[in-house]
Amino acid sequence: MQFSLEQKYRALQLYDEKKSVTKVITQLGYPMRQTMYRWLWKKTVPPKPPKKRRQFINTTEHPLHPSLEAKLEILHRCFELGENVKLVSEETGYSRPSIYLWRQHCRACIISFSVD
Repeated sequence: MQFSLEQKYRALQLYDEKKSVTKVITQLGYPMRQTMYRWLWKKTVPPKPPKKRRQFINTTEHPLHPSLEAKLEILHRCFELGENVKLVSEETGYSRPSIYLWRQHCRACIISFSVD
């Protein structure tokens, strides 16, 4: 069942007076106990601040979508030469998940070529 904002406000206001979920439900006839506790929890827990999004800059020195050659060079450093992925990521400016995703795509390409 959906409640109006007025109904929620009234239930929370009555709870502030009575300090009892049972008394609120008995007096108003709504909401269910679980719903009332959820309203109380949302009232007391501050909302999370929005996540700070990274600002991506697309330049010729550091393109947002690097060339195949640039990706292969990074993959070579990480997975053939054994350089630390985190350090290569920090040095090149491309995220670790991106580097692992590129590797996954390369593996998929190799598998599809070997099947043909």
